Amino acid sequence: MSILSSINTALSGLMAQQKALQVTSHNVANVNTEGYHRQEAIMHTRPALPQPGARQDMVGGQYGSGVDVTTIRRISNDFVQQQLNIVEEQLARWQMSKDALQQIETFLAPGPGLNLSAMFDRFFSAWQELATHPEEIASRMLVRSEAVNLANSFNETMRKLDLLTAQNEPNLIDRVERLNMLSDQLATLNANIGRAISDGHQPNDLFDQRDVIITEMSQIAGVQYLSSDPVTGIFNLGGRPLVQGATANHLATTRVNGELQIVWEEDGTPLDSQGRQIGALLEVRDVIIPSYKTQIDEMAAAVISAVNGLHQQGYTMDGVLADQFSFFEGDSAGSIRVSDTILNDARNIVASRFPDAAGDGSLATEIFNLNAQPLLGNHTLNQAAQSVIAQIGNDVKIAETNVTANIALRGQLRMQLESEIGVSLDEEMINMLTFQRAFDASARLVSTLDEMLETIIERMG
Repeated sequence: MSILSSINTALSGLMAQQKALQVTSHNVANVNTEGYHRQEAIMHTRPALPQPGARQDMVGGQYGSGVDVTTIRRISNDFVQQQLNIVEEQLARWQMSKDALQQIETFLAPGPGLNLSAMFDRFFSAWQELATHPEEIASRMLVRSEAVNLANSFNETMRKLDLLTAQNEPNLIDRVERLNMLSDQLATLNANIGRAISDGHQPNDLFDQRDVIITEMSQIAGVQYLSSDPVTGIFNLGGRPLVQGATANHLATTRVNGELQIVWEEDGTPLDSQGRQIGALLEVRDVIIPSYKTQIDEMAAAVISAVNGLHQQGYTMDGVLADQFSFFEGDSAGSIRVSDTILNDARNIVASRFPDAAGDGSLATEIFNLNAQPLLGNHTLNQAAQSVIAQIGNDVKIAETNVTANIALRGQLRMQLESEIGVSLDEEMINMLTFQRAFDASARLVSTLDEMLETIIERMG
């Protein structure tokens, strides 16, 4: 084997260690980069000389010809990454639900003495006071004041729930726009990855960028990756491809009967997906808020019907039968209000079933007793209100528990994944020293071989 061949072998060592040092430098530079996967220079020996089948004129057989960096491997763990994506999706969904439920809880239970249960207690206690002192105008004014407070509490609760529903629309639109933008970025990355692979390169950094995008898309809408092909893979959403290779499909928002709907931009087909953040927003709008509104409307309708039914059977403070006007107007929590007749003159509030009976509070007592009657199934109004408050508290607790559990599981999976794909500065320092010494040794070998060649040339010249 000639000195020139030996120099070439040593040169391969120089180049290989230099590439390995470049990979190490890249790892260190990206130690804090989100989604970065540690890379490793994979070295293999060059084909020996002479190659099999070639002329065998070397004494002792084949000689090594050096080393090459054959690939830059991207360290990954697809199984753990997939599990982490699932947890991230669940966490995104529960976090979105928790935020909405906590807002609803502040509407239904704003503070001590301010929820509907307390309002019912104060309203019916005012009727009890009127039954005790039916001849006093102050007792009637107290009833009117507490009735206004009760109606306002219903109105304000529904107004806030409607506002929360309206606030969901910008969030939905924002999520759809973000998903479309990410789809375009993913399609572009797929195209770039395809070109790099066709050119014989290993686009590790592009794969990192793509993983970050896929994770966010999964959080927004539960996008599923249906193929392991890095170029033509299909990213599915609700049974249809959102991104296929370098082609991105888009979603759009439209109104159907006044309600915001998410559809496929291509043909207007409704999106069939309950994925993650979008799914949580739709669940809040279409299921959770309507459920609470229905229960509150039922309470309002029950108190309107029961109080009006008895009130119209009694006589005002001036001895007039109250069958020609109502105590409450409206038929729901959003429309309930104290009638103008009562608001304009508290003397029109009844207390007696008999005319000219100033000291009789029998009808006021009957209205007070409504508080103990099962007007909503087997529940009294107060029990129904407390049930709603308990329900929202339980729903918030479930959401908080799921958020906490998924955060803990995410932390474990991230730690496990980081131990494999993350950059360890200590490990990279050791690699750097190893490659540096190998580089120094290869350089020393080149220098020695150069001296040998120079000696031969000078002495044989």
